[in-house]
Amino acid sequence: ARKAGVTEGAIYRHFPGKDDLLQESYERIAAKLLEEKADLLERGGSFESLLRGWIRITLSFYDRNSAAFSYLLLRPPYPYGDGTGNLAIQQDMLVFELIRRGQCQRVVRNESAQIQRVMLDGLLVNIPRQIQMGQLKGNAMHYYGIVVDAAERLLMVNKGSQSLDERYPYPF
Repeated sequence: ARKAGVTEGAIYRHFPGKDDLLQESYERIAAKLLEEKADLLERGGSFESLLRGWIRITLSFYDRNSAAFSYLLLRPPYPYGDGTGNLAIQQDMLVFELIRRGQCQRVVRNESAQIQRVMLDGLLVNIPRQIQMGQLKGNAMHYYGIVVDAAERLLMVNKGSQSLDERYPYPF
């Protein structure tokens, strides 16, 4: 309140509680992340450069804003009763656009974009999660090269010769 130049009472008239204030702050920070990703897609380029930029933006965002990242991205994706569901939907739409561009450039496997999104999200979210749990050391950008390599192998045609269905056949 002091840094903002207002009284504590004024803040609590606008925000019912501390959690509401944090949520609003974290949502504003996350909106900046989505804006960076949308700007990346708008600039265009090869899928490989877009994917690398996407990973860099995500991991560096965690390093700069680990509390906001944890609050918004390491919890269930569509919580009820708050506005973070809209941010999760926007994030999903941007990921689908990233994957679609790679498929249009014929460098991303022509498989389920939903499965590809889930796998890419898993790669990106689990590095920060493991850092927070103490299982990995250092900052998230330390793992940039490993994540890029894994994401390219997972998504890109020339990085692996078989489709996901061929590599991991459904057992039934």
